[in-house]
Amino acid sequence: MAKVILYTQDGCGPCLQQKAWFLEKGVEFEERNITRKPEYVDVLLNAGARSTPVTFVDDEMVIGFDREKLSNLLEL
Repeated sequence: MAKVILYTQDGCGPCLQQKAWFLEKGVEFEERNITRKPEYVDVLLNAGARSTPVTFVDDEMVIGFDREKLSNLLEL
């Protein structure tokens, strides 16, 4: 099973949609909220991301809530 890390922030509509979609699909994930833990911002900036949600599926980064790309990576 892939390791899934989802970076979110408070007040982010696409973040909420993606979390709901993951729950609906039964995807286990670790949520890292950049509003509550600002040190996560540096991780995203260093990876080249400037917005949330950002998902890491193993070593693959997906910026934004891209259902098609996430479905392919997670084999859904």
